[in-house]
Amino acid sequence: MGASPSGGGGGGGAPPPPGPPPPALDFTNAPPPSGGGGGASAHAALFAEINAVRDRQQGGKTEGLRTVTKEMKTKYQDKSSLPAVTPKATTAAPKKAAQAAPSRPPKLALEGAKWVVVRIRA
Repeated sequence: MGASPSGGGGGGGAPPPPGPPPPALDFTNAPPPSGGGGGASAHAALFAEINAVRDRQQGGKTEGLRTVTKEMKTKYQDKSSLPAVTPKATTAAPKKAAQAAPSRPPKLALEGAKWVVVRIRA
């Protein structure tokens, strides 16, 4: 592996020195940011609005609901007072499969390039 004369191998000299640092920024005469408005007063107004919304919603969420007492809760009721769960009665349906026998046998055959599958269920 030989070094190329164009300097593409990394075997050449040291990299060039870094450039000079950028000039320092002077913020002493800079105007205030345009998006903030009044700074602290804008923050105070924002939090005052948030608190006003929160205060309006204090009683509004559960205002029309009534209190559920311990007697109303089903987990505290006696098991004997609850209605018994009965399974549904199933009626015996006539079996048609036993009466009607399949008229043709199942088929699984390769016809040309396609498989033909015929499955008769009883």
